[in-house]
Amino acid sequence: MDPGGGAMMFVFDWSEFATDAVVARLYFELGMAPVTEEASAARARLAALFGLVGGLRISDELPTDADRDSRALQLVDEACGHTLRHVAAPDITAGFVVDDQPANVAFEREVQARDVVAINNATAAQLNGLPGIGPALAARIVASRGVAGPFSSAEELDQRVEGLGPIGVEDLTHVVSYARPELLAIHQADDLGSRLRLVHALGGSGATSLLGTLDVLIASCAEHPHPFTTHRVRRRPPTPPSDEALAAEWVAVLANDAYHPAVESAIGDALVSIEVCMFHIALGGAEHPTRILLEKLVEAHQRGVAVRVVLDRDRKNDPYLSTIINKPAKEFLENAGVPVRSDAEETLMHSKFLVIDRKLAVIGSHNWSAGSYEDFDDISLAISSSDLASELLLRFDELWDAA
Repeated sequence: MDPGGGAMMFVFDWSEFATDAVVARLYFELGMAPVTEEASAARARLAALFGLVGGLRISDELPTDADRDSRALQLVDEACGHTLRHVAAPDITAGFVVDDQPANVAFEREVQARDVVAINNATAAQLNGLPGIGPALAARIVASRGVAGPFSSAEELDQRVEGLGPIGVEDLTHVVSYARPELLAIHQADDLGSRLRLVHALGGSGATSLLGTLDVLIASCAEHPHPFTTHRVRRRPPTPPSDEALAAEWVAVLANDAYHPAVESAIGDALVSIEVCMFHIALGGAEHPTRILLEKLVEAHQRGVAVRVVLDRDRKNDPYLSTIINKPAKEFLENAGVPVRSDAEETLMHSKFLVIDRKLAVIGSHNWSAGSYEDFDDISLAISSSDLASELLLRFDELWDAA
């Protein structure tokens, strides 16, 4: 208790968060079989890593086992993102483009200086504007990369991307690199597993095990201090999202029936990731508006967008019937290969939001049901904000991990 009569504060040790369950989860995310002999060393390295990214070791309340594991995985995820931002920058070097028209001087052609962009690292925005590549073609390149992996050569690029052709590939000769294909763009690593595997790849021969991968994270976070541990004075909020003001590029009001077409369009335009957290998803028949949204999610999944869905699962004596209402939608998505989970039964998950491409957030009172689209007085907001999207994704990941 604070001597001045303030609230009780608890001081914990980061080793309490380095549990066997967390170690097992990291092995799973790396696609490795757990190594029993490494368990003790892995827990020690995790505790050291948490000390570098976790901030002050205080809390308003004693965390439960689930709280510890969820926070531990969040810290590993943040360490991966922090590391990738410093060591996996896009591979861009100097290059040139030869103009199609002869220069004024006889027998010479104009040469323009351009950046050489690593096609396996570049975002759609970086690809857009390269010779012969517009927004649609850039999106197809990124989508193909997400489905079939990186490109190893110009020939493979031509074979996999419709609309480019041999002439288009030739135009890219001096401005596109196929080097270091193992380094996917950071924005493609959109969950703990993909970010952890990317750090593992960056570690080369030194990261052949979980221990080596943790060593890469520790070394990087020690060299580039994490914001929460700079001078070790920052305290993490007890639960995200924070109450700090967040910057937004634009905000749109989606009242009543304006919601459905806006969400349908946004899902159709998604390039990288979609997270949906929804209290009720009522599937309905072939013409039901929710079925259209679910079919859009399946289409996005099939073109390589990382789609995840969390649904409410109520207790047997709750009056909301969410488990029953959500069952057909859950089965529909699962049958199409879309990852979907029901939340922990103990707590009602009443949230209704989705995040697209880690940038666009749609949040409000709309469920995915005909009543919300057509009959009820519901209102939601579409907000273009990377900051808000990050806050909501923290909440989504906690629900996903606890589901």
